[in-house]
Amino acid sequence: MASQLNGDWQISEDKTMITRSIVTTNFAEALSITQLAADLAEKENHHPDICLGWGYCRISFTTHSSQSLTELDFSSAQKFDTLLLTLSKEQ
Repeated sequence: MASQLNGDWQISEDKTMITRSIVTTNFAEALSITQLAADLAEKENHHPDICLGWGYCRISFTTHSSQSLTELDFSSAQKFDTLLLTLSKEQ
């Protein structure tokens, strides 16, 4: 499943988390990406860790209950990639 993701996703050394950092041109763009991830999280009932600031947004998926990566993490990351691509085409 990891091979189907955007190459910007990084799996943590302990293989418990998958993270993607997105560089943005301003805070508003980072906030839009954060909202995109939040909307997906609510729909999927799988909530990532999100970090944002001026010029960046970082999204990390993990399945806390299993203390490892699961198909749900990869599936959520793939859905996020699709939404992010749609957002970038709208801008």
